[in-house]
Amino acid sequence: MAAGIINSEFYKEVNGEGINWVALGGGALLIIASPFTGPLAPFVAAAGIVILSADTVDNCLIENQAGQNWDECGGDIAIDIATAGIFKLVKPLAKPIVEKFGKAIGEKIIVLINKLGQHIDPKAISKVVKEGDELVNMKYMADGAEILTKNSDNSLGKAIQELPQNLDQTAKARFVKNLGEISAKYGDDVADDVAKLRDVKGVDKLAGNIAEQGGGFPFEAKVGRILKQKGKKISELGKPLQKSDGEIDIFLEDKTIYEAKGWTPDNINDLKLELGNKISRFRIEYPNSEINIIRPDNDVYYSQLKEWVIKNGHTNVKIKMVGEI
Repeated sequence: MAAGIINSEFYKEVNGEGINWVALGGGALLIIASPFTGPLAPFVAAAGIVILSADTVDNCLIENQAGQNWDECGGDIAIDIATAGIFKLVKPLAKPIVEKFGKAIGEKIIVLINKLGQHIDPKAISKVVKEGDELVNMKYMADGAEILTKNSDNSLGKAIQELPQNLDQTAKARFVKNLGEISAKYGDDVADDVAKLRDVKGVDKLAGNIAEQGGGFPFEAKVGRILKQKGKKISELGKPLQKSDGEIDIFLEDKTIYEAKGWTPDNINDLKLELGNKISRFRIEYPNSEINIIRPDNDVYYSQLKEWVIKNGHTNVKIKMVGEI
């Protein structure tokens, strides 16, 4: 490469004055660029973050002459605005990320984290990333951002704006990270269910429960997503009871209660005991509310549970399978 950036190391002369770089190996550089001022202004007329080959850096950034050559760069340039906070977060992790996940995935992680940093405080992102394995959490965060984007008309900014207003910046960042972790542990279908509930109060707690322990929480997300898609107005997920222990899985604005119970024990009496206790606690707080107990499709206990509700005098209580919602 004639006068190539790697051979000439010209980028080292401008590092810190507009182009910040991290060598990733294999002739690739992570470029975090900001608009130049002073004598170096002609070199870059854009700001952003991108992983480029040495040739592309040389031709499209260093010799770009204030943007005159962008057309010649084709699809190699896809730069988003990079904040100082994102640069501080990404720079020390960029090379380890690429080494751990490979260049293609590493590039995707870095670009998505940069996009996320335009909508959530980078300090909050950094705080959540440090709650465990930083590299793994960065990938979870990036995957979560991608999941939110595809579930919100391909607009990450729109999805973040739709999150419950009671969430602070750290809680928003943790929700995004948990979405990525859910996808890794339980698949995209479960993550999509949670993402579609993003504007409902309590969705952050549900996402945390799924990411940390799984159990019956993915089933709750599935039921909640179906209810929302069918036009039900959900007031809160995991609404705490005030007069007794426990919570309501899905509480509608009209005070209708949904208990999403996917658990199928070997002995139906164990299930009846748990459901009976829940119904009693719900009735103390909401004596007139309709209670819907949602079971998986093809539930082996379905008929017996319907008979049990009638036999025990549980009024305004309905047993339904998912397909009957």
